[in-house]
Amino acid sequence: MSIQSYIEELKNIKAELKFLRTKIKNLKDLEKKAEIKISEFLKSKGQPGLKYQGSAIILEEKEKSVPKKVKERDHDMIEVLKNYGVSEPEKALKDITNAKSQKVLKESLKITNYKT
Repeated sequence: MSIQSYIEELKNIKAELKFLRTKIKNLKDLEKKAEIKISEFLKSKGQPGLKYQGSAIILEEKEKSVPKKVKERDHDMIEVLKNYGVSEPEKALKDITNAKSQKVLKESLKITNYKT
């Protein structure tokens, strides 16, 4: 294969991935809307769930963790470190943050379109 065919293949793959991401996003939105409608129906009828074509659909409540903003998370972590008596909690937080991941150099191709 020549370099031109690889480039064309890469462009086609990127275009297909973009299309699929858009399709997935739209399907997830439709899924969420359908779940909301079913939940509203169950709440309005006062039912905990229902059976439909061999499936049981049950409305249940779950706790969900929502991520905090970076500044809020760092502030809370510093407070926890202070409560445990860590001296220099800011430095300890920085060391913990650096220990969580490892930096590695990676090559990547950047493709930009330009007008001729």
